[in-house]
Amino acid sequence: MDDNDEIPPASPVRRNLLLAGGVLTLAAFVVPQLPSSELRDDLTSPADKAVAFIDSLALTQVRNDRLAHTWVRRWDRDVDVLLMTPAPDNLVEDLDDALVTLADLTGLNLARADARVAGRGVFDIYVRTGTEMSEEFGNGLMFCNTHSRGFAGSMRFARIDISEDHPGCLRHELMHALGFTNHWEEPVAHPSMASVLAKHGSPFRSSDYSKWDELAIRTLYDPELPPGTHRSLALGTIRTRVERALESSV
Repeated sequence: MDDNDEIPPASPVRRNLLLAGGVLTLAAFVVPQLPSSELRDDLTSPADKAVAFIDSLALTQVRNDRLAHTWVRRWDRDVDVLLMTPAPDNLVEDLDDALVTLADLTGLNLARADARVAGRGVFDIYVRTGTEMSEEFGNGLMFCNTHSRGFAGSMRFARIDISEDHPGCLRHELMHALGFTNHWEEPVAHPSMASVLAKHGSPFRSSDYSKWDELAIRTLYDPELPPGTHRSLALGTIRTRVERALESSV
């Protein structure tokens, strides 16, 4: 997953530090690793696990080999999904099914289209051969890839490359494209919490969106979490939303 916010949003530690030539990034953004012990303790509450799950997937990024806290990155507009290359029928069917699910979870209109429309977001999806993926990304293990761009936390464009030999990574890449930058992996991943965002071959990997994935997507797309909300402000809202969702499911 490769993402790029062209202009990061203002935040509690960077507000009023916008310079004429760009944005000053403070060292205060670099923080210690997430407390993985919380997720490995079976007595940890479901709400704590869910908050840490969302935090690790959507609100942190590795920068210069260190973990940095960031902000909410998501779509705040409907999204047209364009197949830019021919695709096998089973992948097209899986794409359509996935988009129906994600439209329900996000509240956005996510649907395939034939052309871009001004003012709407866009997913460009390419189905590539294994050789093309290796030539493009220089890694024999790179089965699929997502690159996205946004503005102050508001996502505007995503490109998804899918290897024709690994169509099963489609749902994984679509969740990346929604704003979940990271993978669900050790040392944070918990054995009881499967996710489509675990890496290929991981014991934590699910083939479809797990209940944790669905909760994470609904939470990130809650109207109370607008794009650009810094992690320090977002976590309280996330916990409230998660606790409310878990109570209603009992």
